[in-house]
Amino acid sequence: MKISVKKKTATAGALIAAACMTVLAAQTPASAQSMSSGLANWQTGYCLDGDKEGAVYTRGNSNGCGANNPYQRWIFHATGSGLMLESTKTHLCLTGGGPGSDLVTAKPCDSTDPRQWWEQHYVMKDVYWLLNKQNKRALDSNMKGGVYTSPFSDSNQWMKWYIPYTSN
Repeated sequence: MKISVKKKTATAGALIAAACMTVLAAQTPASAQSMSSGLANWQTGYCLDGDKEGAVYTRGNSNGCGANNPYQRWIFHATGSGLMLESTKTHLCLTGGGPGSDLVTAKPCDSTDPRQWWEQHYVMKDVYWLLNKQNKRALDSNMKGGVYTSPFSDSNQWMKWYIPYTSN
């Protein structure tokens, strides 16, 4: 049986389109809901911030986290697997280190990377702990602007994050 050139071209085009969609789907999560917000460390009051090179740190903002500074605003992609946090300015996602690592950076979003998934645990109104799915460590900060993960402790006030959600 002979297949025409048109059918071969159509089949090849469909396969390429399917492959492209698969790659795109792996880059960003299939969101059940997306919300954006600034995040403030409960203890320091500093805002979660980052730059286009992937550094993550905290800085003050007298207008409130995310106000007048898109580097301090994050999109929360929520699914059944947890949360991915994407910077509204750099479009990089908050990424924890591997097992045993305290490193926190921002990298291109990849929903297949378990270091980019976070569990959100309610503390009180608009205050949460964020635990990295890969290393099970909590997002933590200090007065010097450092951001890292540490072994979780519910008595550690530096692991609490104020997150007043707004709809995207």
